[in-house]
Amino acid sequence: MEKNSKSRAEIFPEKSAFKSLDFFVIRTPLLPVSHYYSLSEQLCAAPDIEKLIKSDGQIERALVVGNPGFYAAIKKTIDKEHHGQKSSKDSEKV
Repeated sequence: MEKNSKSRAEIFPEKSAFKSLDFFVIRTPLLPVSHYYSLSEQLCAAPDIEKLIKSDGQIERALVVGNPGFYAAIKKTIDKEHHGQKSSKDSEKV
């Protein structure tokens, strides 16, 4: 059997949109899997996202780094809830 001496670039002359690199990154979870299971159980028992985020600073940091838009949406929702609670309490005082 004759070995093909042509390179891939010679066989497929079109330019690719991607370039292969000589390194890679492996992402691993910060916390053990059991921690994620316990978070899931906590949320099912009492779905209080604010309490969950505030209970562990690593969760908040992970949300900020992992998906800043999602974190901003959560903060916006929490702020709206607090603003609504404050305005209803203030109106009761008057």
